Amino acid sequence: MPPISAVIIALDEVSRIAEAVRSVRWADEVLVVDGGSRDGTAEAARREGARIIENPWPGFPQQKNFAAESARHDWIFSLDADERATPELVGSIRTLGDGLARRAGYEVARRPVFYGRRLRFGGYYPGYRVRLYDRRRGRWNDRPVHERVVVQRPVGRLDGDLLHFTGHGLEADYRRMLRFTALAAGQAVGQGRRAGFVQLLVRPPAAFVWRYFLRLGLLDGAPGLIAAAQSSLYAFLKLGRTWEAAEIARRGAHRAPTPRPSPAHQAGPRP
Repeated sequence: MPPISAVIIALDEVSRIAEAVRSVRWADEVLVVDGGSRDGTAEAARREGARIIENPWPGFPQQKNFAAESARHDWIFSLDADERATPELVGSIRTLGDGLARRAGYEVARRPVFYGRRLRFGGYYPGYRVRLYDRRRGRWNDRPVHERVVVQRPVGRLDGDLLHFTGHGLEADYRRMLRFTALAAGQAVGQGRRAGFVQLLVRPPAAFVWRYFLRLGLLDGAPGLIAAAQSSLYAFLKLGRTWEAAEIARRGAHRAPTPRPSPAHQAGPRP
């Protein structure tokens, strides 16, 4: 089998980075690209045997492409600090052997673990994403949030799951949604998309109904209810911020420009 580099991007993930590194020790290299953590993330990863590179946080896709380019091997297995490769997934990769190179990339099913429970319903699973790929034939796209690897077709599919640990407390989840929806709204406005009253009225409750009732999230108990409510809130925040940005731009066209914030206030959102 061609050698594989497991790459992880991280920023202030000291509580999760060690387990992420342990889950990919099967790889020929484990590389952690730290975006400037202040909580000891790099040191914790180094203790687990990972190679560490420091790179100031440029954004999700930019950091992931930097990590892939900095790896020692062309085949990349990419995961975030809150994800874990299961033994079944590792076994599926190993069975590929020399046949690995027959595809430019392989999709992996992501299983959400929300507040300690593996969600079975709600439409979150399997959520296939390319995570094992040949960097010579694939690259992360430029979406500022929910970025994906774009590779040459056809793409293979692996057995086993990549566990995605979410639900870190309601306050932490809300702060994360604020960061992510700011990125998503910025992308929407940059593409000329707008959000109106009807979208704000319909889409958030529709997201809840789809997750909780139509996709049976109610069978996951309290975690299923909270996850569906958060999906609805995410939709509202994204649309609301898209509407807000368009309104500010419209009103600003009739007003004198406002002073730009200082560089200290322009730092990008932290993952």
